[in-house]
Amino acid sequence: MEIHREQVELRDKEKKSPTLKHLLKNQLLEVYKMTPEVFSIIENNCIIDPSFCRKMNINSGTAVEFQAHPYLDWSQANSIVKMRQQKIWYRNVNELLESHLIDENTFLKLLPYLSL
Repeated sequence: MEIHREQVELRDKEKKSPTLKHLLKNQLLEVYKMTPEVFSIIENNCIIDPSFCRKMNINSGTAVEFQAHPYLDWSQANSIVKMRQQKIWYRNVNELLESHLIDENTFLKLLPYLSL
């Protein structure tokens, strides 16, 4: 089954970046068998509160903890930890984009779940 996802382009500076609520709501499209038609029916009834997201602290989390997140594989999780060890700590979550293993799309999906 094909899953349709809305792509967010950061490179186009003319576009406004989506809000966290918008990103979280669109993650519903990743639910197994969620179709755009069903999503359009339920989206206005969804209450999305980013404050309820369980955050991962990128300055203290382990590779095992990061890998448990559905958007990260082992290589990406390990990269977060290795970069932190080289930097001593992260000063900004945007520093994750320095990793060649974490692209902009993955970063945007992770953003609501990251903390310092």
